[in-house]
Amino acid sequence: MMNTPAKLVFLLVACCLPLTLFAKLEDLKKKAMAFERGGEPLKAAQIYEQIALDDASSRKVLAIRLVKIYASEGQKDNALKWAKSVIEDHPDPQAYMAGVYAMLGECSKAINILEKEIAKTKDPDRTLTLYWQLANVHEQNNDPEKTEKALSAAVFAAKGTRLEATAQRQLDRFRNKKAE
Repeated sequence: MMNTPAKLVFLLVACCLPLTLFAKLEDLKKKAMAFERGGEPLKAAQIYEQIALDDASSRKVLAIRLVKIYASEGQKDNALKWAKSVIEDHPDPQAYMAGVYAMLGECSKAINILEKEIAKTKDPDRTLTLYWQLANVHEQNNDPEKTEKALSAAVFAAKGTRLEATAQRQLDRFRNKKAE
């Protein structure tokens, strides 16, 4: 049994230690954001990685941020490492990985994933969003014919749903842009 002064010291340490760690993490986050704003994303990434290791509650959010930083800086291995670290918690892991590959400029891998997912999904809303994502990747890959084909497939998939008009607008917008 602890005497009263010992209990008091224990409580102070137990209460203040998390606050000290929180303050340290907040300072690190501010420093990382300053590096990002200052055009030094890789320095920011180093700090974000440290925060992610020290604070599990920040890990998912920071992992997504790290993927974007590393992808924009052409660091494929680091981007994929962080993407894979959060993929199991993503509501649509395959679509997420396709997006990561597209960010990395690996459009053929993204297209392959999306086409496989479209072929096996039975959910009409998911089918539609996968077609839209596929169209975006084809557009990024400068392939207007395949972009239009994916958007047309989205219109077909949306027939009779609440998203039919939206799908048609997407296709019309693309066709108008292509005609300019």
